[in-house]
Amino acid sequence: TILRVGRLNIEMRSMFKGPVYVLENQKGERLMMMTGVRLHRDGMVLGIPGYEDDEGSFDASFVQTEEYFEGHLVGKNGRALKERTKLPVSDWRIVLSPEDPVLSVHIPAGEKLTPELCEESYKRSAEVISKCFPEFRFKAFVCFSWLMDPQLADMLPPDSNIVTFQNKYMRFPTYSSGRGAITFVFFDRYERLEDLPERTTLERSIKRHYLSGKYIYEPGGVFFI
Repeated sequence: TILRVGRLNIEMRSMFKGPVYVLENQKGERLMMMTGVRLHRDGMVLGIPGYEDDEGSFDASFVQTEEYFEGHLVGKNGRALKERTKLPVSDWRIVLSPEDPVLSVHIPAGEKLTPELCEESYKRSAEVISKCFPEFRFKAFVCFSWLMDPQLADMLPPDSNIVTFQNKYMRFPTYSSGRGAITFVFFDRYERLEDLPERTTLERSIKRHYLSGKYIYEPGGVFFI
């Protein structure tokens, strides 16, 4: 179920299981509504590091009637909005639900994450899956990774490979350990944050971020081809 296709690993997942519905209108515009999780008042999933205080928290439920879809939209910053929104069924339709099959993207270490290599992997993956597994009718590409965290855009140049990679995806909050960046950037185990190396711009930025008491999370992301 996991294939190495060029730069990326691609996993065929029979169910998306992300806490969002993606809706599309007649103009091709897309929005996400949260579902099935309890959210912190700041729009992150309640209980992840830094968002344990449940004051003002709320449950995200997605409602579909004959007339409208209703739920908590995800803002451009990748966080859920506290107010609920209704979208008319006459103008919007569901293009991805938590039960839909998807291609999950994983990023092997050791190579540059250039836009050209990633785009080639996406293209080839769709071709290979459609040809070799025609019964697997995936709806979208998804990724759950520290690379999806919008905070990275404030830490890196706007044209960096990581920022370019994450900008392809619509992002949403999900359960996070807050340790993914430590694990996958530094690899070796360090008992103290002060001991983390500073060999690259990314390492220096991440180290400063954690030393200031903050975290880098592992949000989800989705895009369509």
